[in-house]
Amino acid sequence: MGVSPRRIQDAHELVELWHRAAVGRELHEAEGFEDQIAEAHAQRIEIDERIASLSAARDSAHARADALGAEVDGRTYEAMFDVLLEQARAVELRAVALREAEDGEDSDWLRQLGSGPLAPKLAEYVEFRQKVEPGLSAFPVTYRSVVRQHHEAVKQELTDWFEAQDLKPVKVDAKPLTLDVVLAVDVPEDELAVIMAVLPVASDVQARWAERHDGLGMLIAARAVEGLYKCAHAMGHREAQVLFGGHRGLIAVEIELEGDPVDLGPAFAGAVQAALDRAPELEAAKIRAQVGVLPVEQVLPPEALEGGADAG
Repeated sequence: MGVSPRRIQDAHELVELWHRAAVGRELHEAEGFEDQIAEAHAQRIEIDERIASLSAARDSAHARADALGAEVDGRTYEAMFDVLLEQARAVELRAVALREAEDGEDSDWLRQLGSGPLAPKLAEYVEFRQKVEPGLSAFPVTYRSVVRQHHEAVKQELTDWFEAQDLKPVKVDAKPLTLDVVLAVDVPEDELAVIMAVLPVASDVQARWAERHDGLGMLIAARAVEGLYKCAHAMGHREAQVLFGGHRGLIAVEIELEGDPVDLGPAFAGAVQAALDRAPELEAAKIRAQVGVLPVEQVLPPEALEGGADAG
């Protein structure tokens, strides 16, 4: 007996079985891809949120960086005055050192004078100042006149001796000291230009000048004022007046006049620099002052800029 051949139906069934199996495999794999796609969507949402968060942080950092520019003037103002106050204290210390050097030099000259042929004259001068002069008013006018004439003659002899010694400024034994003098020009609307200078000099030098020794601080201020006046006069403003005031513990001076603010700053800075450079007393103290022009926003506090400037 032989085997019966397959039927067409059997072939269809085999193909159907293959098809169902193959489709099942592919659909199963597709389900896996769907899961991966869903996971990828979730990750994309998380990435988008992360990108948005980072972008916001970046924009905030940019905004803060831009805002810092508005603080530059205020911070410069504070830092500048800290430096100038430090320099003012250095000036006070240098003034003490210079006085000590001058006192030592004076003592040397007095010892030399006291051991020479004019020693009796010096002793007579000292005796008059210490013992005779305090009670001189009790004597008759004629006697007082004779005594004073004799004293003036003695004084002249001593003065002639000192002048013949070719005295030179006493130089302090210290390292050179460099100071800053700050100038700024403010032009309020429809008003005269205001040239301001802040000096590395304690404000009580001006406020209590009658009680203080005539030291370096007063000399620096005087030279700065000299420069301001000379520049103003050279421009034809002989009526201009310099005003003094204290600001943040330092001397501030100002002068008002007409002119182009672009030109006024360099012109007055140059004049003040020249006055300070030719000051022999500063050379003796080994002090060099450097004059610079700064924007008015860095020299005046914000409230002064809003309500008007005043050196006082």
